[in-house]
Amino acid sequence: MSKISLNNVFLGLLAHKKSHGYQLLDHFRDDNRLATVWNLSTSQLYSTLKQLEHAELIDGREEESIDAPMRTVYWVTDKGQQQLEQWLHDSHPSASTRAIRTEFLSRLYLCRLLNRPTDTIIANQKIACNAHREALIRQRDQLIEGAGYLSLDLRAREMTVIITWLESAEIMFANIRTN
Repeated sequence: MSKISLNNVFLGLLAHKKSHGYQLLDHFRDDNRLATVWNLSTSQLYSTLKQLEHAELIDGREEESIDAPMRTVYWVTDKGQQQLEQWLHDSHPSASTRAIRTEFLSRLYLCRLLNRPTDTIIANQKIACNAHREALIRQRDQLIEGAGYLSLDLRAREMTVIITWLESAEIMFANIRTN
């Protein structure tokens, strides 16, 4: 399983709007944005920004403010924009529950923020979850009933719930588009 990272989320936020750290942090402190998706500390925010800047995915410049101390305003570089596009359009997203709860929901949030369609992101996630569920069922059905069987059965049923939830998300975003 690949490591879940905030890097692409920051790239998306900065692709939407040049921002300084506290403006970015606002996205993670508002329940209508990303607060229920990510638990982010101020130190984690600045550490991630430094990593992204070091990797030349973002750039920054110190700016003066009338009512605040100097602050660095960041924006996405061309290299960062390419990485963001690749992540947003990943045709094989992870089907792990944790990745769905963080990365998938972040993709949806960023697509809305960037005025991009969500259809493909939801469809790709459904495909990944259906394939994972089928693999779990095949694996489960080769076991005798017991703890191993029940473990795989639970995970397959969890995928069924997630797929139903994805179908609800699909309907919700279709309704938002038509209103």
